[in-house]
Amino acid sequence: MKAYRFLHLTLFLAALIAAMAGCKYDVAEPQWDKPPVTTVAAKIDSIVPAQATAGVNIITIYGKNFTGALDTSVVHNATTNRDSNIVYNSVFFNGVPADIAEFTSTRLKVYRPNLVVNSCKVIVAPDEALVAGGYSYGSITSVCERVPGFASNQVLNTMSVDQTENLYIFMARIGGKQIVKVSANNVITTDTISRTKTNAPTDARFGPDGNLYFFGYSSTGLGAKEIYVDNVHTGLVGGLLTLWFSYPGSTKYFKFGDFDASGYLYIGGLSSDVAIISPGHASSKLSGMYAAASILAIRTAKVNNMEYLYVAAQAGVNTTIWKHSINAGGTLGPQELVLDWSTTGQFASRTIKNIAISTDGTLFIGTDAVSNPILVLTAEGINFFYKNLLPPYCPYFGWGSGTYMYMLSGNTTALQEWTVYKVDMGTKAH
Repeated sequence: MKAYRFLHLTLFLAALIAAMAGCKYDVAEPQWDKPPVTTVAAKIDSIVPAQATAGVNIITIYGKNFTGALDTSVVHNATTNRDSNIVYNSVFFNGVPADIAEFTSTRLKVYRPNLVVNSCKVIVAPDEALVAGGYSYGSITSVCERVPGFASNQVLNTMSVDQTENLYIFMARIGGKQIVKVSANNVITTDTISRTKTNAPTDARFGPDGNLYFFGYSSTGLGAKEIYVDNVHTGLVGGLLTLWFSYPGSTKYFKFGDFDASGYLYIGGLSSDVAIISPGHASSKLSGMYAAASILAIRTAKVNNMEYLYVAAQAGVNTTIWKHSINAGGTLGPQELVLDWSTTGQFASRTIKNIAISTDGTLFIGTDAVSNPILVLTAEGINFFYKNLLPPYCPYFGWGSGTYMYMLSGNTTALQEWTVYKVDMGTKAH
C-alpha cells in the first residue's frame, strides 16, 4: 500500500512539472532588456535667451543628437492638415516639463515653463536614449498675477487703462451696472452708472483728452450709433455718462473704436464699414471696404514711426486682419494684409475677440478659446502666448502705457469666476 501511494504521488508531481514546463508567462518584456535606439547622449550646447524675462515666449535649445528621440512613424494631424513625427523628447526646467513647439536634430523650441526661479537646470531627456543632456540656465520670472478685489459673480464686460496705469472696468453686477477703478496700487473705487441700457459696452478707450469713451452701449445687442464718455477727471462721482456723438442715419451700429495720435476716432461694427470722426465731430467712412463685414476689433498703433489702423473683420466664413496707414487729417491708406485667419491651422476655428499691438509691431490676439486664449503673431508665424501660464477665458484685455496687459477672465455659461489678471508682456504697447 505504501509503495502504491508513493507511485501515485510520484506520477502526480511529474504531471504537474510537465504542465508547468509547457506554460509561458504573458508579461511585457522588461525595458532594461531592450536595446536602446541610440547609445549617444543628447547634448545641449546653448540656450537662447540666457534667461526667461517677461515677454520671452519661446526658449530655443541648441545641441546635438536630439534625433534619437524621434519616432520613425508619421501621424496626420487633421486640425493642422499636416504630417509630423511624434516627439519623444522630454524637456525639464528643474523638473518642470516644458511643452515642445518645434524640433530638429540640433534644435528644440519650447514654451516658457510654469516656473519662477533664480536659476535652474535644463535637461533634455529622450525616452529611448541612454543619457540625458543637462545645462545650467538663468532665471525665469513671474509673468501673471491676479488683481485682488473682484467677487466671482460680478460679470466684467470691458476695460481700458489710462496713462498712469489706473484700470477702469465696466461691470454688470447684480442690481445694476458699475464702473470700477483700480489704481496702480490696487485701491478700488466703484460707482453706479446712472445711464443704464440692456447691453453693456463692447469696447472702451481713453481719448486724447484723458476721458473714457464707451462703444456699443445699447439696448439692441447689435451695437450703437451713440458714443458715451465718462469724464474721469472729475472722479467717479454720480456715474454720469455723457452722450459724446451719435452717428447720423439709422442703419449703422458700432461696437469698437480707437483714437489716433491726432484725435481722430475710428469706429466699426456690424456691416457698418469703418467710420471716421474728426475732433470737430465731422464724420466720414471707408465706403464699401468693410460694408459686408462684421468688424471684430479695431486698434491704432504706431510702429517704426508710422501710424496704422488695424481692423479684424469677418465677411461670411472668411476672417482677416488688415492694416491701413493713417495719413494727415485721418485719411486712411489702402488695405494691407496682416493675417488670413484661414491659414492659422489649429487656431482657425477660434473667433477673434480683441487685438493689441506692441511698439515693435508684434500682434497679440485674444480669442474665444477656453484654454490658452491669447495668441501672438511674429515674423515666424502665429503661436500660443504664454502657453499654460494664463487663466482660461479672455473676453477682453487692455494694455496701458507700461508693460502690463490687463486680462479679464470669466464666463457666465461655464460658471467660471470673473476676475482680472495682470500680465507682464515684457514690452510696451504702441
